Amino acid sequence: MSRLRILIQELCPQGVDMVELGDVMVCEPSETCMVESKEYQDEFFTPVLEAGTSFILGYTGEKTGVFQASPAEPVVLFDDNSGAFRWVEFNFKVESPAMKLLTAKDKAMADFRYLYYMMKRIERRGDEKSNLWAGYYSKMGIPLPSLPIQHEIVKILDNIAEEEENLSLELAARKKQYEHYRQLLLTFHEAADNISKQTDGL
Repeated sequence: MSRLRILIQELCPQGVDMVELGDVMVCEPSETCMVESKEYQDEFFTPVLEAGTSFILGYTGEKTGVFQASPAEPVVLFDDNSGAFRWVEFNFKVESPAMKLLTAKDKAMADFRYLYYMMKRIERRGDEKSNLWAGYYSKMGIPLPSLPIQHEIVKILDNIAEEEENLSLELAARKKQYEHYRQLLLTFHEAADNISKQTDGL
């Protein structure tokens, strides 16, 4: 029997309570950490973030208004227009006021990483274009077991995420290796053709 199943049987014999995300997470605006200039340069140190595919838009040299995040004090960067979100563990600034900053309301009640994984289970809505946190995500119900169970779930999901990342890196490395040998074979083929042409008639 898995450790998680044992914990559930021991600590949640009557089942698990459901809570709304808005009851266990705090949503704050990002105006205080918005960039004043969009003239980004790679030699600067502070990343400017968005929650979508690009994630890092560039780097700014602005010293004030930098949001302080770390592995000990992470934040979820949430796009209130698209519903995209990112786990962030480093200092940053943002470009758009649509970015919201999510944190855990009570760490004694909820593991913040657990809440993040529960958010990933929620399907994004396509019929609303703004205020997705207040109008949709904050009202979503999630199971909230005891902290030991939350910690165990996070441990399992973190391990899976790490394995997936390692697999992606391995696939990328194999693709690069494939391209290397493919190019080598093409070069060899071209070289062989040239030799053949040069030796014709000898």
